[in-house]
Parts: sequence; C-alpha cells; structure tokens
Amino acid sequence: MKFNGNTLKTRNHQEVKFRRGDEVISLIVSSVPRRFWEEMKVKGAYSTVTAPEKPVELRPNIYAKDKDGSVKFKIDYNDPVYVAESRKNLARFSALRIWHGLRNDTAVGWEAQAPADTAPPEEWAKFADALVTEITDPVTGFEDGEVTKIGDAIEACDLVEAASIPTEEEALKNF
Repeated sequence: MKFNGNTLKTRNHQEVKFRRGDEVISLIVSSVPRRFWEEMKVKGAYSTVTAPEKPVELRPNIYAKDKDGSVKFKIDYNDPVYVAESRKNLARFSALRIWHGLRNDTAVGWEAQAPADTAPPEEWAKFADALVTEITDPVTGFEDGEVTKIGDAIEACDLVEAASIPTEEEALKNF
C-alpha cells in the first residue's frame, strides 16, 4: 500500500516525556502489531501458562462435590508454581512490549541483544528475561509509573479512537 506515492514505513506513534530532576526524557512510542506477539510466542520468548486442575495441597474452596458426591477439583489459580510462572511470563510480555514499542526511537539503545530469528526458544526466553532486568533496573531502568505511561502510550497507538475516524464525506475529500 502507498500513501501519496510513498510506502508507509512506520506505524502510529506518539511522544512520551518524563522528567528526572532537571532532565527531560522524551521517547517515541510506536504501536505493537498482533503479528509481533505470535512471532514472539513461536520463538519462545514467552509462553502460555496453564493453571493446574488438581491442587498439590488441599485448600478451602479448591474442590466441590457434584450431585453424585464425587469430588471435583476447581482450577487452582493460587498454586505457587502457577503464580510464579504467570508473573514471570507477564514480566516477559511487558518487557517485550516496551522493547518493540520503542523500536522507532533512535535515542533508545538496549544492552540486551535479540538473538537470531533461528535461535532456540531458550535464547529468546533469556533475551526476554534480560529485557525485564534492564527495564526494571533501579538505577538505569524505568520507574513503575514510567512503565505504565509507556504501556498506556503503546496501547493508545494500537487503538483507533472513534472520534478521529472521518465521515464518509470527509474521507472522500482525501482522494
């Protein structure tokens, strides 16, 4: 697709600014397309974590009896291993989102280097973990509020606001 005879090279983006002391940090945040998530999942940078259906230890409200009196276990969302894996997976997901969302900002550089496309899943998982460490580093990384602000900006780039969609008459004027 071309627009005014030119190929569109970047997706929707916006500027996000922070103030750290007297310094103003300005970032260019871009949207993260759906295909990126599928690609990262296939490469092994993050995975789907499934809650166990049978708990390791019995706790209140984790099982019920059916009409025949048989014990039926509920999905155990409080299983400690599941909780830890879910948190790790969410951190990887968030770090990858920020990394990809900042890809068009030439001022941003990362110490963590993405592995080759053909690298094994373990390398992609290590990369995602390295991004988490880098982004949350207490000295050089982002503060919690900054991470939220970047994430909100990425989400805003991903969404099309209904108020900004032109009417058919306005759209036809562009052709």
